[in-house]
Amino acid sequence: MNADEVRELENMNPQADGQGKKYYVPLNWIPKEDAGEEMPSREPPEQIVDIDKEENSIKDYWQKIAPPEKREKLKIDHKMIHGLVRIEVSHQKSIQAVAQQVVSKECNAVKRAVKKLTKGKFIDWVDTFYADHEKYVREKYAPIMMTFFESIHQEASNVLGVTPEMTPDLEAFANNFVDRMAFTHCQSSIGQIKKIYNETPTEKRDHFDDLLSEGIENRADDWFLGRAGKVALDESARATNAMARETWATNGVTKLKWVAIGKSCDFCKGMDGRIVSIKRNFIDAGQVIYSGPNDTDFDIYDPAKGENVFSLNPRQKARDEKWQALKVYGNKAHPPIHKG
Repeated sequence: MNADEVRELENMNPQADGQGKKYYVPLNWIPKEDAGEEMPSREPPEQIVDIDKEENSIKDYWQKIAPPEKREKLKIDHKMIHGLVRIEVSHQKSIQAVAQQVVSKECNAVKRAVKKLTKGKFIDWVDTFYADHEKYVREKYAPIMMTFFESIHQEASNVLGVTPEMTPDLEAFANNFVDRMAFTHCQSSIGQIKKIYNETPTEKRDHFDDLLSEGIENRADDWFLGRAGKVALDESARATNAMARETWATNGVTKLKWVAIGKSCDFCKGMDGRIVSIKRNFIDAGQVIYSGPNDTDFDIYDPAKGENVFSLNPRQKARDEKWQALKVYGNKAHPPIHKG
Protein backbone atom coordinates (compact mmCIF):
# COMPACT_ATOMS: atom_id res chain seq x y z
CA MET A 1 0.00 0.00 0.00
CA ASN A 2 1.11 3.57 -0.58
CA ALA A 3 0.78 6.35 2.00
CA ASP A 4 -2.42 7.81 0.49
CA GLU A 5 -4.16 4.43 0.64
CA VAL A 6 -3.29 4.11 4.31
CA ARG A 7 -4.41 7.68 5.02
CA GLU A 8 -7.75 7.04 3.26
CA LEU A 9 -8.43 4.16 5.66
CA GLU A 10 -7.81 6.59 8.52
CA ASN A 11 -10.16 9.23 6.98
CA MET A 12 -7.23 11.55 6.30
CA ASN A 13 -6.50 13.77 3.28
CA PRO A 14 -3.92 12.65 0.68
CA GLN A 15 -0.37 13.97 0.96
CA ALA A 16 0.51 17.09 -1.01
CA ASP A 17 1.88 17.04 -4.57
CA GLY A 18 1.16 13.35 -5.09
CA GLN A 19 3.85 12.26 -2.62
CA GLY A 20 1.50 9.74 -1.04
CA LYS A 21 0.98 7.87 -4.31
CA LYS A 22 4.58 6.60 -4.42
CA TYR A 23 5.46 3.05 -3.43
CA TYR A 24 8.65 2.27 -1.55
CA VAL A 25 10.75 -0.85 -0.93
CA PRO A 26 13.50 -1.23 1.73
CA LEU A 27 17.00 -1.78 0.33
CA ASN A 28 19.73 0.01 2.26
CA TRP A 29 20.14 2.64 4.95
CA ILE A 30 22.30 5.51 3.72
CA PRO A 31 23.34 8.94 5.06
CA LYS A 32 21.38 11.91 3.71
CA GLU A 33 24.44 13.46 2.08
CA ASP A 34 25.08 10.27 0.11
CA ALA A 35 21.60 10.07 -1.39
CA GLY A 36 21.79 10.00 -5.17
CA GLU A 37 25.50 9.18 -5.17
CA GLU A 38 26.67 7.23 -8.21
CA MET A 39 28.21 3.81 -7.75
CA PRO A 40 31.96 3.54 -8.41
CA SER A 41 32.66 2.64 -12.03
CA ARG A 42 34.40 -0.56 -13.08
CA GLU A 43 35.85 -1.72 -16.38
CA PRO A 44 33.91 -2.68 -18.36
CA PRO A 45 31.13 -0.36 -17.05
CA GLU A 46 28.21 -2.15 -15.43
CA GLN A 47 24.58 -1.10 -15.69
CA ILE A 48 22.84 -0.70 -12.34
CA VAL A 49 19.24 -1.83 -12.41
CA ASP A 50 16.46 -2.23 -9.89
CA ILE A 51 15.71 -5.60 -8.34
CA ASP A 52 12.41 -6.36 -10.02
CA LYS A 53 12.46 -10.11 -10.55
CA GLU A 54 10.96 -12.61 -8.13
CA GLU A 55 13.48 -13.85 -5.58
CA ASN A 56 14.35 -17.54 -5.72
CA SER A 57 14.70 -19.51 -2.54
CA ILE A 58 18.15 -20.63 -1.42
CA LYS A 59 17.04 -24.23 -1.88
CA ASP A 60 16.23 -23.68 -5.55
CA TYR A 61 19.44 -21.71 -5.98
CA TRP A 62 21.67 -24.52 -4.72
CA GLN A 63 19.76 -27.15 -6.67
CA LYS A 64 20.85 -25.29 -9.79
CA ILE A 65 24.55 -24.73 -9.12
CA ALA A 66 25.81 -26.72 -6.12
CA PRO A 67 27.33 -30.21 -6.28
CA PRO A 68 25.56 -32.91 -4.21
CA GLU A 69 28.15 -32.86 -1.39
CA LYS A 70 27.71 -29.10 -0.93
CA ARG A 71 23.93 -29.42 -0.87
CA GLU A 72 24.25 -31.91 2.00
CA LYS A 73 26.62 -29.56 3.85
CA LEU A 74 24.10 -26.79 3.37
CA LYS A 75 21.48 -28.86 5.22
CA ILE A 76 23.89 -29.20 8.16
CA ASP A 77 24.56 -25.44 8.22
CA HIS A 78 20.84 -24.68 8.25
CA LYS A 79 20.19 -27.23 11.01
CA MET A 80 22.85 -25.60 13.21
CA ILE A 81 21.26 -22.16 13.02
CA HIS A 82 17.62 -23.29 13.04
CA GLY A 83 17.37 -22.72 16.80
CA LEU A 84 18.76 -19.19 16.46
CA VAL A 85 16.22 -18.33 13.78
CA ARG A 86 13.39 -19.78 15.88
CA ILE A 87 14.38 -17.57 18.83
CA GLU A 88 14.67 -14.53 16.57
CA VAL A 89 11.18 -15.00 15.15
CA SER A 90 9.63 -15.77 18.53
CA HIS A 91 10.82 -12.45 19.98
CA GLN A 92 9.79 -10.20 17.10
CA LYS A 93 6.25 -9.56 18.37
CA SER A 94 7.52 -8.57 21.81
CA ILE A 95 10.09 -6.21 20.30
CA GLN A 96 7.44 -4.74 18.01
CA ALA A 97 5.11 -4.11 20.98
CA VAL A 98 7.83 -2.15 22.77
CA ALA A 99 8.75 -0.32 19.57
CA GLN A 100 5.13 0.74 19.12
CA GLN A 101 5.13 2.29 22.61
CA VAL A 102 8.32 4.18 21.77
CA VAL A 103 6.99 5.39 18.42
CA SER A 104 3.57 6.36 19.79
CA LYS A 105 5.14 8.54 22.47
CA GLU A 106 7.31 10.47 20.01
CA CYS A 107 4.57 10.78 17.38
CA ASN A 108 2.18 12.35 19.89
CA ALA A 109 4.89 14.67 21.21
CA VAL A 110 5.96 15.82 17.74
CA LYS A 111 2.41 16.55 16.60
CA ARG A 112 1.66 18.52 19.80
CA ALA A 113 4.83 20.56 19.37
CA VAL A 114 3.96 21.45 15.78
CA LYS A 115 0.65 22.86 16.94
CA LYS A 116 1.99 24.72 20.00
CA LEU A 117 5.41 26.12 19.05
CA THR A 118 6.69 28.69 16.61
CA LYS A 119 8.81 27.42 13.78
CA GLY A 120 12.06 28.66 15.30
CA LYS A 121 11.39 27.22 18.74
CA PHE A 122 10.32 23.90 17.26
CA ILE A 123 13.84 22.96 16.13
CA ASP A 124 15.22 23.75 19.59
CA TRP A 125 12.47 21.58 21.03
CA VAL A 126 13.39 18.69 18.72
CA ASP A 127 16.96 18.59 20.03
CA THR A 128 15.85 18.83 23.66
CA PHE A 129 13.05 16.28 23.32
CA TYR A 130 15.17 13.61 21.64
CA ALA A 131 17.97 14.01 24.16
CA ASP A 132 15.46 12.91 26.82
CA HIS A 133 13.64 10.49 24.53
CA GLU A 134 16.85 8.55 23.89
CA LYS A 135 16.96 7.66 27.60
CA TYR A 136 13.30 6.58 27.46
CA VAL A 137 13.94 4.44 24.37
CA ARG A 138 16.81 2.68 26.07
CA GLU A 139 14.80 2.02 29.23
CA LYS A 140 11.93 0.54 27.21
CA TYR A 141 14.09 -1.72 25.03
CA ALA A 142 16.55 -2.90 27.69
CA PRO A 143 14.40 -5.58 29.44
CA ILE A 144 13.14 -7.34 26.29
CA MET A 145 16.49 -7.09 24.49
CA MET A 146 18.49 -8.45 27.44
CA THR A 147 16.12 -11.43 27.67
CA PHE A 148 16.50 -11.87 23.91
CA PHE A 149 20.30 -11.73 24.12
CA GLU A 150 20.38 -14.34 26.89
CA SER A 151 18.29 -16.71 24.78
CA ILE A 152 20.51 -16.22 21.73
CA HIS A 153 23.64 -16.69 23.85
CA GLN A 154 22.29 -19.96 25.24
CA GLU A 155 21.42 -21.33 21.80
CA ALA A 156 24.72 -20.18 20.29
CA SER A 157 26.51 -21.96 23.15
CA ASN A 158 24.48 -25.11 22.50
CA VAL A 159 25.66 -25.08 18.87
CA LEU A 160 29.22 -25.38 20.19
CA GLY A 161 28.29 -27.85 22.93
CA VAL A 162 29.54 -25.54 25.70
CA THR A 163 27.90 -24.32 28.90
CA PRO A 164 26.27 -20.89 28.48
CA GLU A 165 27.87 -18.13 30.54
CA MET A 166 27.02 -14.45 30.09
CA THR A 167 30.42 -13.03 30.91
CA PRO A 168 30.87 -9.34 31.87
CA ASP A 169 32.17 -8.70 28.35
CA LEU A 170 29.07 -10.23 26.77
CA GLU A 171 26.82 -8.25 29.10
CA ALA A 172 28.68 -5.07 28.17
CA PHE A 173 28.26 -5.94 24.49
CA ALA A 174 24.52 -6.41 24.95
CA ASN A 175 24.19 -3.10 26.80
CA ASN A 176 26.16 -1.29 24.11
CA PHE A 177 23.88 -2.78 21.47
CA VAL A 178 20.80 -1.37 23.25
CA ASP A 179 22.54 2.01 23.59
CA ARG A 180 23.12 1.97 19.84
CA MET A 181 19.47 1.08 19.18
CA ALA A 182 18.30 4.08 21.20
CA PHE A 183 20.84 6.43 19.65
CA THR A 184 20.21 5.46 16.03
CA HIS A 185 16.43 5.53 16.51
CA CYS A 186 16.51 9.11 17.79
CA GLN A 187 19.11 10.30 15.27
CA SER A 188 16.98 8.90 12.47
CA SER A 189 13.92 10.77 13.76
CA ILE A 190 15.84 14.02 14.15
CA GLY A 191 17.30 13.70 10.67
CA GLN A 192 13.93 13.06 9.04
CA ILE A 193 12.22 15.96 10.84
CA LYS A 194 15.00 18.44 10.05
CA LYS A 195 15.10 17.34 6.42
CA ILE A 196 11.40 18.16 6.05
CA TYR A 197 11.90 21.39 8.01
CA ASN A 198 14.80 22.58 5.85
CA GLU A 199 13.43 21.52 2.47
CA THR A 200 9.81 22.68 2.74
CA PRO A 201 9.36 26.13 1.07
CA THR A 202 7.93 28.69 3.47
CA GLU A 203 7.74 32.48 3.46
CA LYS A 204 7.37 32.94 7.22
CA ARG A 205 10.46 32.03 9.16
CA ASP A 206 8.81 32.29 12.58
CA HIS A 207 5.57 30.41 12.06
CA PHE A 208 4.52 27.07 10.62
CA ASP A 209 2.60 27.23 7.39
CA ASP A 210 0.18 24.48 6.38
CA LEU A 211 2.62 22.75 4.03
CA LEU A 212 5.41 22.42 6.61
CA SER A 213 3.03 21.43 9.40
CA GLU A 214 1.39 18.79 7.23
CA GLY A 215 4.77 17.43 6.12
CA ILE A 216 5.95 16.81 9.67
CA GLU A 217 2.59 15.46 10.83
CA ASN A 218 2.46 13.12 7.82
CA ARG A 219 5.87 11.74 8.72
CA ALA A 220 4.71 11.12 12.30
CA ASP A 221 1.65 9.30 10.95
CA ASP A 222 3.87 7.13 8.75
CA TRP A 223 6.00 6.25 11.79
CA PHE A 224 2.93 5.30 13.80
CA LEU A 225 1.62 2.99 11.09
CA GLY A 226 4.77 1.14 10.09
CA ARG A 227 7.94 1.95 11.97
CA ALA A 228 7.54 -0.51 14.86
CA GLY A 229 7.29 -3.49 12.53
CA LYS A 230 10.41 -2.44 10.64
CA VAL A 231 12.33 -1.98 13.89
CA ALA A 232 11.33 -5.44 15.11
CA LEU A 233 12.33 -7.12 11.85
CA ASP A 234 15.66 -5.34 11.44
CA GLU A 235 16.86 -5.26 15.04
CA SER A 236 15.91 -8.86 15.83
CA ALA A 237 17.99 -10.06 12.86
CA ARG A 238 20.89 -7.79 13.75
CA ALA A 239 20.83 -8.72 17.44
CA THR A 240 20.64 -12.46 16.74
CA ASN A 241 23.70 -12.46 14.52
CA ALA A 242 25.65 -10.01 16.67
CA MET A 243 25.24 -11.96 19.94
CA ALA A 244 25.85 -15.32 18.26
CA ARG A 245 29.09 -13.97 16.78
CA GLU A 246 30.25 -12.59 20.13
CA THR A 247 29.39 -15.86 21.89
CA TRP A 248 31.34 -17.91 19.38
CA ALA A 249 34.33 -15.56 19.47
CA THR A 250 34.37 -15.73 23.28
CA ASN A 251 34.50 -19.52 23.07
CA GLY A 252 37.45 -19.65 20.69
CA VAL A 253 35.78 -19.86 17.27
CA THR A 254 38.18 -18.42 14.70
CA LYS A 255 36.15 -18.39 11.48
CA LEU A 256 32.62 -17.41 10.59
CA LYS A 257 30.48 -18.61 7.69
CA TRP A 258 27.66 -16.61 6.11
CA VAL A 259 24.51 -18.73 5.74
CA ALA A 260 21.47 -17.39 3.87
CA ILE A 261 18.10 -18.99 4.55
CA GLY A 262 14.60 -18.77 3.12
CA LYS A 263 13.74 -16.16 0.50
CA SER A 264 16.80 -14.01 -0.13
CA CYS A 265 17.76 -11.33 -2.64
CA ASP A 266 20.58 -11.91 -5.13
CA PHE A 267 23.04 -9.98 -2.95
CA CYS A 268 22.38 -12.13 0.12
CA LYS A 269 22.44 -15.36 -1.91
CA GLY A 270 25.81 -14.38 -3.30
CA MET A 271 27.19 -14.06 0.24
CA ASP A 272 25.98 -17.55 1.19
CA GLY A 273 28.86 -19.85 2.10
CA ARG A 274 31.54 -17.14 2.33
CA ILE A 275 34.01 -17.71 5.19
CA VAL A 276 36.12 -15.04 6.94
CA SER A 277 38.13 -14.72 10.13
CA ILE A 278 35.76 -13.99 13.01
CA LYS A 279 37.86 -10.88 13.73
CA ARG A 280 37.26 -9.47 10.24
CA ASN A 281 34.29 -8.03 8.38
CA PHE A 282 32.47 -9.87 5.64
CA ILE A 283 32.12 -6.53 3.84
CA ASP A 284 33.86 -3.24 4.63
CA ALA A 285 32.14 0.14 4.60
CA GLY A 286 32.16 1.72 1.14
CA GLN A 287 32.52 -1.52 -0.79
CA VAL A 288 30.01 -2.28 -3.54
CA ILE A 289 28.29 -5.61 -4.14
CA TYR A 290 27.54 -6.52 -7.76
CA SER A 291 25.13 -9.26 -8.82
CA GLY A 292 24.98 -10.34 -12.46
CA PRO A 293 22.52 -12.13 -14.75
CA ASN A 294 23.75 -15.63 -13.83
CA ASP A 295 23.32 -17.32 -10.44
CA THR A 296 27.07 -17.39 -9.86
CA ASP A 297 27.72 -13.77 -10.89
CA PHE A 298 28.65 -12.08 -7.62
CA ASP A 299 31.50 -9.64 -6.93
CA ILE A 300 32.52 -7.43 -4.03
CA TYR A 301 34.31 -4.38 -5.39
CA ASP A 302 36.52 -2.07 -3.31
CA PRO A 303 36.65 1.46 -4.80
CA ALA A 304 39.67 2.36 -2.67
CA LYS A 305 41.67 -0.51 -4.17
CA GLY A 306 40.09 -0.26 -7.60
CA GLU A 307 39.55 -4.01 -7.79
CA ASN A 308 37.30 -6.88 -6.78
CA VAL A 309 38.19 -8.27 -3.36
CA PHE A 310 35.89 -11.26 -3.84
CA SER A 311 34.34 -12.97 -6.85
CA LEU A 312 32.14 -16.04 -6.70
CA ASN A 313 32.73 -16.75 -10.39
CA PRO A 314 35.43 -14.52 -11.95
CA ARG A 315 34.83 -14.05 -15.66
CA GLN A 316 35.03 -11.48 -18.43
CA LYS A 317 31.85 -9.42 -18.50
CA ALA A 318 30.16 -8.20 -21.66
CA ARG A 319 29.40 -4.49 -21.89
CA ASP A 320 25.70 -5.02 -22.54
CA GLU A 321 25.14 -7.21 -19.45
CA LYS A 322 22.81 -5.92 -16.75
CA TRP A 323 24.27 -6.01 -13.24
CA GLN A 324 22.67 -4.87 -10.00
CA ALA A 325 24.72 -2.89 -7.49
CA LEU A 326 24.42 -2.21 -3.77
CA LYS A 327 26.80 0.12 -1.94
CA VAL A 328 27.41 -0.91 1.66
CA TYR A 329 27.37 1.74 4.37
CA GLY A 330 29.00 0.56 7.57
CA ASN A 331 31.13 -2.51 8.20
CA LYS A 332 29.26 -5.82 8.01
CA ALA A 333 30.75 -8.33 10.46
CA HIS A 334 27.56 -10.43 10.32
CA PRO A 335 24.18 -10.51 8.54
CA PRO A 336 22.08 -8.70 7.47
CA ILE A 337 23.61 -6.68 4.65
CA HIS A 338 20.66 -4.34 4.31
CA LYS A 339 17.35 -3.49 5.92
CA GLY A 340 14.12 -5.19 4.94
